[in-house]
Amino acid sequence: MEKHEVKEVVEETIEEVLEKFGLNPTEIQEAQRDFIYLRTQRVLHEKVSFRIRVIIWGLVISGVVSLIALGFKSFFK
Repeated sequence: MEKHEVKEVVEETIEEVLEKFGLNPTEIQEAQRDFIYLRTQRVLHEKVSFRIRVIIWGLVISGVVSLIALGFKSFFK
């Protein structure tokens, strides 16, 4: 096989694979933008879920500390 024949076979194979993944081989830039959007959503979700966990742990810890403080207050009263 010559170089241009190999190149044609590779291009056809890539197009078939992209179509099997549900991507339009003629609009690669659209797929790239979609993947960038998905990545930003994933990163944003990770940040938000981390902050929510920190808030929940803060509430739990402050509740426990409040209960301990009220217990000491009523014990020494």
